[in-house]
Amino acid sequence: VIFLFISPLAIILVVIFGYIEIGLSALLIIPVFILHMTIIIGMGYLVSLSYNQILKYSDVRNKHIREFIAGIELIKCFAWEYAVVSVISRIRRMEFIMILINAMLHMQSIPLSYICSVLFS
Repeated sequence: VIFLFISPLAIILVVIFGYIEIGLSALLIIPVFILHMTIIIGMGYLVSLSYNQILKYSDVRNKHIREFIAGIELIKCFAWEYAVVSVISRIRRMEFIMILINAMLHMQSIPLSYICSVLFS
């Protein structure tokens, strides 16, 4: 998360030093800076949404596991082990998919932050 704040700081410093060196024409970078900030904020929002989904699936999985452990005698009595395993596996699969999506968003947001700051400065 700290990497997301490095490139806007670099752009601000480039604008300040550019204004000192070349004057008013360095201020043309400000609209590009605003575009860059919206991209970074959007990526941060997507990462937080995916992380919330991971937490939701983890909570559901943990709740089901607690319920199954509490009723283990009943599950063994009626031979429902396969049904229990299939429910837990389905929830774990969705949780794993969300973890992969979150990892891909992280892999895209950090290089995007650096690339944008280099291209705009």
